[in-house]
Amino acid sequence: MFDVSKFFRLFFVLLLVGAQDALAITGPEYFESAKKYTVKVRNRVGVPLYGDEKGVFEGAGFLVDKSRGWIVTNAHVVGRSPSDLFVGFWKSQYVNAKKLYVDPFLDLAVIEVKPADIPVQSQEAVMDCRQKVPIGQPIGAFGHPLGSYFSGTTGVVSGEISNMRAIRGAYLQIDAAINPGNSGGPLIDMEKGQVIGINTASRGAAQNTNFALKVSQACKIVDLLRQGIDPLPPSLNVAFVDQQEESRHLLVAKVYKGKAFQPGDEILAVGNESVETVADLVHVLRGQSGKVRFAVLRGGKKSKVIAPVERTQSPLDIKAIYANGVVFEEENRRDFKLLNSGKTFVAVTHVDSGSIGDLLKVSEGDIVEAVDGESMGSVDKLRDILFKANASGQSIRFQIKRLEPEQDRVFTYHFIDFVPAKPLWIREKVNP
Repeated sequence: MFDVSKFFRLFFVLLLVGAQDALAITGPEYFESAKKYTVKVRNRVGVPLYGDEKGVFEGAGFLVDKSRGWIVTNAHVVGRSPSDLFVGFWKSQYVNAKKLYVDPFLDLAVIEVKPADIPVQSQEAVMDCRQKVPIGQPIGAFGHPLGSYFSGTTGVVSGEISNMRAIRGAYLQIDAAINPGNSGGPLIDMEKGQVIGINTASRGAAQNTNFALKVSQACKIVDLLRQGIDPLPPSLNVAFVDQQEESRHLLVAKVYKGKAFQPGDEILAVGNESVETVADLVHVLRGQSGKVRFAVLRGGKKSKVIAPVERTQSPLDIKAIYANGVVFEEENRRDFKLLNSGKTFVAVTHVDSGSIGDLLKVSEGDIVEAVDGESMGSVDKLRDILFKANASGQSIRFQIKRLEPEQDRVFTYHFIDFVPAKPLWIREKVNP
């Protein structure tokens, strides 16, 4: 005979268990869990190279491989310049860290600490490596906004963006606040507790318009690093038509090298993976080398193209000389080299405020054409001249070419004389 009282007792027990399980998985607890994998990142740059600034900077990051001591953060938090880098775990002192990988395309870096320096209670973040995140997804941005350490704000995903000019890569647009100190921290799926993005940028005065790099891109980079494969995005030696707004056409505008592609080609796929944006292309090409098969639309017809891909230079392959408050580096960007007949040249990439270089009106972007009448094509050559002049105490003359477009010319030319004081040679090479 069916016992109704037992049925209802069992029903209410199951209902109570279900309610307890539902209460056990909540947004606040995901923030509490985030304290175990989120870190503080502190960086001091003494001599800034191209793209960096001098000073002390703070941001966030999150642990992705405890056994290796790997932490993901933003590239702009750690920079590419030699620096003093420190990481602080929840309720722990800062420990030394170093840069393992800085991406030249994405605002993403992987840094490492000694595994022995990681607190026992720390845990790896669980990254959701799926390519699509739905609009309306509840999220939480975790980090250290404005010095409020290990705190979070909530919101939703407003959309996905992959063709913004200001920031490169595939991003989630969110309405949760991202403030200084949040950069590099985890963006958390508040329904599952997994990391779906890396807090990256805020659009100035625009309210509720913030961006997080999709973590799927970090997933591939970390996976390639674990396999011992270089994750740097290889180069096709082409430039693409600038993608605006909703444009989803990957059109070749200029070919720098090779004959595989032609201006006007639309790249449709790499192998069997379709691509619509530069971010798609970069993501698919990571880890590939040698010759790669592409599907292109040329003259209205689909065709197959086999093209070689080349390794790009790592931002951590550093070679620079610093003297009198001025940083000199080799300029290797393709379009800039066209200004010098396709040849590499030495340029000023930073001038310290209040330095001798600043006093002499040296400017960032100045091209060093010659020193004491000797043409200057490499920073190694400039290094030798600066150290020799410093040892002898002799003044040297720089012949500078400066981009200052006017009605009848593009460049202005200047002579600058000074005695180099205590030149510093900066040379580092980091291979992940």
